Amino acid sequence: MQQVTLRQLAEKCGVHFTTAGLALRDHPRIGAKTKAKVRAMAEELGYRQSPLVSALMARKRASKRPAYAATLGYLSFRRAAGEFRESPTESAYFDGARARAEQQGYLLEEFCLQAPGMSARRMAEMLRARAVAGLLVGSSLTAHKHLPAPLHSFALVAGGFSVLRPSMCRVSHDFAHGAMTACRQLVRLGRERIGLVLSSTMAMQTNHLWTAGYLAFHEGVLRRRGLPPLYLDELEANGRRAFERWCGRHRPEAVLTIHKEVRQWARASPADRPALTVALDYNPDWAGCPGIDQTPRLMGAAATDMLVSQIMRNELGVEAEPLNLFTPGRWVPGPASAR
Repeated sequence: MQQVTLRQLAEKCGVHFTTAGLALRDHPRIGAKTKAKVRAMAEELGYRQSPLVSALMARKRASKRPAYAATLGYLSFRRAAGEFRESPTESAYFDGARARAEQQGYLLEEFCLQAPGMSARRMAEMLRARAVAGLLVGSSLTAHKHLPAPLHSFALVAGGFSVLRPSMCRVSHDFAHGAMTACRQLVRLGRERIGLVLSSTMAMQTNHLWTAGYLAFHEGVLRRRGLPPLYLDELEANGRRAFERWCGRHRPEAVLTIHKEVRQWARASPADRPALTVALDYNPDWAGCPGIDQTPRLMGAAATDMLVSQIMRNELGVEAEPLNLFTPGRWVPGPASAR
């Protein structure tokens, strides 16, 4: 039996063959009625597209600049546009997401949920008026933030774990893997008294996964308990005093952290303080220290791919069984004597 072609399918439906192809790929430019008509006819005729043809067409489309498809939203938990640039990691994440969106014909635009006078209901109305197809949910400055209910009806992909609810797909650095990698590299440098210092908020924002990796390395790899992690309720004077007491009690040879304040305290300290500070979120601000580059541009690109995939499948709203994608990051070596 001769296989039905896309052109024959389109003729049966009374549409152009390009429209039929887009309908089968669930493209947002094609109306729901047309999609349903084309899919029903494809089922009736037994149409099946060859995977080789699909791959060839995908390569051909990738070689061209795609036409505008839709706008994606980057939901920022900030008061003013661009404030997220204060975080090198979030800034690189956004840039990676925007570049990948443009490759696929989408625009990525920031929307500030904490802008003066803004409410979740008003934000949802504005997004619908702008025909925003889906949202990349940015990082919250507080731990375990909840996304307001009026925004649950969009396609959603979160970055990290600072926004835990509702249930949605997310792309994140593999914090546990990053902590274990840092510990493994330090042991190779001959430093086995390793400490972990985080703010209490940051420990919660990462779902305690840095702690999990740190403890798992010591108990599962070194077969002994590590130094007790230090969680700081503040990073000002009281935090420094707590850090100094902790160092005096446990004498770490190296400390894992993401806080520049901790690095400053270690640098200004006498010889009984850690000789090496390791950045769990390495960025240019940490030049001269070893650390874990979380590769945030890659995370942003992957989050965009996941969001566009949801949109193409018309999967909107809260996910019953959300997917989590973790990127391992990479070790950035630094001078062994860095402080």
